[in-house]
Amino acid sequence: MTTVQQMDKWKTWQDINWKKVERQVFKLQKRIFRASSCGDVKKVHRLQNYC
Repeated sequence: MTTVQQMDKWKTWQDINWKKVERQVFKLQKRIFRASSCGDVKKVHRLQNYC
């Protein structure tokens, strides 16, 4: 399912599963931190632009 399709099913802010969003954001933040700690600038930039 694409991001656009996922967005279409959310009619209001209350429809969003915020626990799931928070979990996904936290995982992404950890990946960015690990890449940054290893000095992998290319991976950091790629993850920061991840959609």
